[in-house]
Amino acid sequence: DAWLDAYVTDFLTRAREKGFAVPDVAFRQAVDRLRNTVANAEEPEKDGGRDLAYALYVLARNGAAPVQIHAAMESV
Repeated sequence: DAWLDAYVTDFLTRAREKGFAVPDVAFRQAVDRLRNTVANAEEPEKDGGRDLAYALYVLARNGAAPVQIHAAMESV
């Protein structure tokens, strides 16, 4: 579930930012899983895409957004 993966990764990100101990391996695996989810996501429907947007937000917070997203943001 893309939303759940993004939520867990966001939770771990915020926990690290607040100084809680989050194992590096678990954190990297969460970010990698989210990156794979985004890379393999299908084109969102007209009224969909919220899960994908949340996943991209969490990846961007962690400096791990796909390169194509960075290029698209720069052209706006």
